[in-house]
Amino acid sequence: MTTPVTAQERFAIQDLLMAYVWATDTGDHAAYAATFIEDGTLTTSKGERITGHHAIEAYSRIASPEAGNRGRQHLFQTIRVHREGAGFRVFSFWQVADMKAEPRAARIRSMGSCDDLCVPTPDGLRFAERRIAPWNDRDAPWVG
Repeated sequence: MTTPVTAQERFAIQDLLMAYVWATDTGDHAAYAATFIEDGTLTTSKGERITGHHAIEAYSRIASPEAGNRGRQHLFQTIRVHREGAGFRVFSFWQVADMKAEPRAARIRSMGSCDDLCVPTPDGLRFAERRIAPWNDRDAPWVG
């Protein structure tokens, strides 16, 4: 039987997710890369696989140009967490909202899901693997 995930572990996972979105939404590219282990892998919503801190930081600089992304905010909802090896498999839904100052207008920019492998390090949990997927009428998983 698998040992249940503790509240303290869930809070550590939530802290990692929030560090990631804060770095994303504030354009802190080094902090974005630091949420991954040194040889961690990010799979983007377009299916591109990026491995390692330097490549992930470079991707962040390209994917989040400051002028086009100020005013955006990632909203996460963790749906499922279970143990996997020494770490945790985490499945979340996300939405990206943005707000323009002039004219004052808000919208949901995109939404999707993440399938993450979070592993313990001396500095806390980090992503070993993060797979981002779009959620739309073409790409959302469907059982029925």
